[in-house]
Amino acid sequence: MRRSARQAASWGACATAVTVLVAFAACSRREDTANEARVVGADDAAVDGGSADDVFGGALDGGRVDAMKAGPAPLPGCALSAPGIDTCGPDAGERCCESPLIPGGTFNILEDGTPASPPPFVRGTISPFRLDRFEVSTGRFRRFVGAVESGWTPPAGSGKHTYLNSGKGLTLGPVGVFEPGWVGEWSALLPKDSAAWTEALSCPFTTWTAAPGDYESRPINCTNWFEAYAFCIWDGGFLPTISERSFAVAGGGEQRVYPWSTPSDAGTVDCSYANFGGADFPKSACVGAGQLGVRHTASVGSRSPKGDGKWGHADLAGNVTEWLLDRRGVLANPCVDCLSVLGSNPPPETHLSYGGDYSNNNASQLASFVRAQRPESRAAWIGLRCGRAP
Repeated sequence: MRRSARQAASWGACATAVTVLVAFAACSRREDTANEARVVGADDAAVDGGSADDVFGGALDGGRVDAMKAGPAPLPGCALSAPGIDTCGPDAGERCCESPLIPGGTFNILEDGTPASPPPFVRGTISPFRLDRFEVSTGRFRRFVGAVESGWTPPAGSGKHTYLNSGKGLTLGPVGVFEPGWVGEWSALLPKDSAAWTEALSCPFTTWTAAPGDYESRPINCTNWFEAYAFCIWDGGFLPTISERSFAVAGGGEQRVYPWSTPSDAGTVDCSYANFGGADFPKSACVGAGQLGVRHTASVGSRSPKGDGKWGHADLAGNVTEWLLDRRGVLANPCVDCLSVLGSNPPPETHLSYGGDYSNNNASQLASFVRAQRPESRAAWIGLRCGRAP
């Protein structure tokens, strides 16, 4: 089994009155322009500024916690051997449910070490947590679909970071307010039978097939936010936040330009590191360049270990963009294990996903790339990855 200590992510940019705003790509978009979707400006609510003390006493991403230490015992999505369960990584020989530990620390959220992410930054502190090494494969998602078809739905209030704040989870806005978890009414939005799932996941270039097929080791795509959140709950985890995912991509305080940047300011990006669209998608695409009908995603972990992040996570850029727990809004500054708070008059694109995808250009693979989506959005470039308790 391949193991390597690599990257983590970090997102830098926002102002003292910190509003996380992102340029976004609509669900119907087929290609990105060079200046698409980076974090911009501040507008809505003012939040108290200030610098965050390092609550981890300077250890942060030093000290090399055993970052590749195996996670807790087999997850529901990996209980049995099957394609997409134990066929991940560059040689298709890794378990797909590895979840390396990220040690936590303090860093600048959304900073990628380039002039495009200007100060002042949102200072973020996250507690240690686990993040899945791979994007969720179609084979893993198939197990979840079977559970929902058999009547499983997320319990109300589930999916929280229960190891924080005595089980209350992440902080949300005012003092004493915490993440709500799954809302019971959302369960009605999940497809209930095989035909409904196949219809829901049938956007162009989908990796889903009604029966197991050739794409079990590809990342599941065409999922909306509710389905992504429900999967992570069923699989014993949660959707990661913008600050957690940012920490993983940027290597924490290293503030890497790309997830794989070693040294942190190394600006090389090509198809050996990530599956992305290049300067002239689809002609310059890393997979299926210019060919109609080709699924442009690649098997999860196919660019590992070269494209891995600091702590061994694959495909932190490229392949598919991944749903986040946060909604588009305001981050406290400093942000300590926090969620963003919706400002007044939020736009319809209220939910966020992180990371460039197979159709994005070079700039979109930077460690600070995020986009806003409607929660019901489905597209071949949208997938997911789960976080877990440490």
